[in-house]
Amino acid sequence: MIPLLRAYRQICLLRLGPQDLPASRFLLQLAAVAMLLSGTLMLALDLGAFIPALLGVLVDMAASALLLYLGLRLIGRERRLVQSLSAIYGTAAILQLIAIPILLVIGDDPAASPLGQVAVLLYLGLLMLSLAVLGHILRHTFDTPLWAGVMLAIFYWLLFNSLLGGLGIVS
Repeated sequence: MIPLLRAYRQICLLRLGPQDLPASRFLLQLAAVAMLLSGTLMLALDLGAFIPALLGVLVDMAASALLLYLGLRLIGRERRLVQSLSAIYGTAAILQLIAIPILLVIGDDPAASPLGQVAVLLYLGLLMLSLAVLGHILRHTFDTPLWAGVMLAIFYWLLFNSLLGGLGIVS
């Protein structure tokens, strides 16, 4: 288990790619459960409600799996799906766990304290890192330059947030 956590940490630091993870459906299931739990907790802190948070994470996971599958199918590399999704879900879980204490410090009114304002900056930095990590994973998945992977990550993030807004999960 420790080598897997190290591999995920290295992916978060942009040093390893999804191809460095085992192509294991069990690992994918483990990463999916970790993302579901950490993402639901993180989003529940942000939204203040459990059910919309759970739905939001499920929509995120389903949309990312579907879009990744369609993209890989388009280029004839469906074999990369398990490793890429494992990397996306696992790194998301790690970054969400890091975000939880930051969100707790931000609270309802971050402007009320200097610490809350610093936490907002930390959260924005973590969002940027999350996009870079997702872009790094997509770069390896689709054999593109890093900038193209990051652009795909930003596009996905915008699409996902629009989808959640359209479903009434977030405003």
